[in-house]
Amino acid sequence: MRLTAIRTLPALAGLVLGLLFDPGPIVAQSVAGPVLGYVLDRAAGALRPIRGIPGAATMGDPIELDASLADVSISPEQDYALAADSNGGDLVLIDLTGGAAARRFAGAFVRPQRVAISPGGGTAALVDLDERRVQILSGLPNAPSATRDLSLDPGLTDIEALAVSDDGTSLLVATRGAVYVAREQGFERLIEARVPRAISYFRNSHDALIADFEANHVVLVRDITGAAETSTLASQRNGIVRPVAVQPSADGRRVFVANSRTARISVIDLETGDVTHLACSAVPAGLFPLRGGSVFRLNELAGTPLFVLDGGAERARIVFVPPPVE
Repeated sequence: MRLTAIRTLPALAGLVLGLLFDPGPIVAQSVAGPVLGYVLDRAAGALRPIRGIPGAATMGDPIELDASLADVSISPEQDYALAADSNGGDLVLIDLTGGAAARRFAGAFVRPQRVAISPGGGTAALVDLDERRVQILSGLPNAPSATRDLSLDPGLTDIEALAVSDDGTSLLVATRGAVYVAREQGFERLIEARVPRAISYFRNSHDALIADFEANHVVLVRDITGAAETSTLASQRNGIVRPVAVQPSADGRRVFVANSRTARISVIDLETGDVTHLACSAVPAGLFPLRGGSVFRLNELAGTPLFVLDGGAERARIVFVPPPVE
């Protein structure tokens, strides 16, 4: 397979990449035209582009890689993805700008059990439960480097959720019973929680949202590295039932919650406190960011339509993308 040329990087970034990545690309195939985002096709072990805009999008052909992918985490900016090579478990960074190309990431955890990418995409956190460590990667995607390495406390075992701020200095780890924040001296309990299934930071901020799957509520924590003031935004009486994901809008004025029990997306207005709901034709698996500002994929690719929340419009709506035609 011929290698498709990718965008030339600045000289300094090229030097850094030369040190961090093994020589020689794994793949390549051109990715052209307007792309809303990407989704993992598990059957093919490859990424597919979602072409078009919300309400007028189609599934593209799989991006051909000389590797089979598993456990893919896609940057909110849709410019790169972190994935484990299912053959050996090595972490690979897939460049999705201009030409799809992937390189193995030397020095990163092999097959981390948890991966979280920050809202702006420049930072990521990897968890290795076998080694009991958390690794922070910064400078993504052009000049990535491992900047922090933290030891997990013995009590942090079954991790429900993980989130990292854009500057990489604020890290949250959720387990059954509590959410913990990383401090210089170790992990400190931030709040009690039954089953905190989802955590999301606001962009360029140390404010975060926590959704409790069992308690059926969404909590806002402001200034996590400082005063850490908490408030409940919505609960079961507002229609929050078994939330599996929570995300802020691009402008920080609204919060979106994916409810698995009712198959509804709740929209919380942070200024008024009003909560409205959108019915979804499939049970939402998450709120996976796509391009366009407050646009999120709601389910996985499994032979059925993909459902997309278009939350950037004045009135949020849910649209669908037809499944690929083979």
